[in-house]
Amino acid sequence: MHANDDEYSSAQNLSVVFKFFHANFSTLYVNTNGLVSFLSGVSTYTSEPFPGIGSLIVLAPFWADVDIRYCNSSCNIWYRESDDLSIINKATSEIQQYFPDMEHFIASWTYIATWYNVPFYGASAVGLTKRNTFQCVLITNGLYAFVIFNYNKIEWTTGTASGGNSDTGLDGTPAQVGFNMGDQSHYYSVEGSRTSDILNLTNLSNVKYPGKFLFRVDLEEIEPPDIDWCIDSNCQNGGTCVDGHFDYTCLCTVLHNGSYCESDIDWCIDSKCQNDGTCIDGLFDHTCLCPVSHTGVYCESDIDFCELHDISCGNGGTCVDGLFDYSCACPLTHTGYHCETGTAKDKLLG
Repeated sequence: MHANDDEYSSAQNLSVVFKFFHANFSTLYVNTNGLVSFLSGVSTYTSEPFPGIGSLIVLAPFWADVDIRYCNSSCNIWYRESDDLSIINKATSEIQQYFPDMEHFIASWTYIATWYNVPFYGASAVGLTKRNTFQCVLITNGLYAFVIFNYNKIEWTTGTASGGNSDTGLDGTPAQVGFNMGDQSHYYSVEGSRTSDILNLTNLSNVKYPGKFLFRVDLEEIEPPDIDWCIDSNCQNGGTCVDGHFDYTCLCTVLHNGSYCESDIDWCIDSKCQNDGTCIDGLFDHTCLCPVSHTGVYCESDIDFCELHDISCGNGGTCVDGLFDYSCACPLTHTGYHCETGTAKDKLLG
């Protein structure tokens, strides 16, 4: 495609009919801003949430503000119809691999659009070093229709006219990824669209192949492959695998934590032990080993040694609680640990 901003190709007449949702199309447009569209080209540069984009009928591998005016030969947008046998065989293989109920599917036609090393609108000299490379592949056998989104490199999400940073191409209104039929009811939005998460497309997938997304598009609803992410789960220690859109998560027992439930829970991390009590990690909770001066579940109470030993100091003595023990405060007439011994004054008084 020639150097431009916000433009689109001329109408591309297809040699086959491509079914998208409930409609058949024989013409498409490749748009600079990361869209393949039917019926008309699209110059809108800020992504909008599906399905609220009016009557636009689009495949959106990465709808964002692409500008290829100033990158010369270092970037481009290529598109072509192909019935090359090697490409047809690869397309057939991928559909059969990721859609098991399509084991007899034989592709007869593909259309490939590639956005190569494209920068964003409003990029500074630093921003121009941030580039994206992604691809949209249409596949059909004349009856069933599929689309593949491939992501080789995603380093920015937003042009400056959409609120993005001129150095990073981030923030503002990030790219929309998915499909829209233009009727307010038939659409599909890839999780993370129009959020900063869309920057991670090269690490995500709906077929366990980082940077690759496949969809069947000829039904009333877009159909991703039915991938069971839990088949190769690494959940450990009795963790339960929970299937997700692009991956799985592990639901851990009360005894473990971590991404894969690989770590024992250290109950002492949030220990409530007080007064220099020592936390002892347990199976379901922690206990506090108290110093001799304190007691209680959390060592929260001073030990009253007078009560602990049920002390009665003799001869009018008073028990005095101490840090680690007790003592008896004796009257002048007595002495000894428990005021058990009379003094000379006691004898004098006697």
